[in-house]
Amino acid sequence: IMRDAYENIMEDFVEDFSEVVSTSIIDEEDVTTNKEIDKASDDLDDLLADLI
Repeated sequence: IMRDAYENIMEDFVEDFSEVVSTSIIDEEDVTTNKEIDKASDDLDDLLADLI
């Protein structure tokens, strides 16, 4: 029981005091890919609209 309690305390301590900052980096390739996906989505929307 003591081992589990100590383990939980240490896990909480690490979670509370670890300062891992996650940063998102968007490069030009990501922007280009997103634009291509948006264009493909728009094209598909147009095709579906023509079918209805």
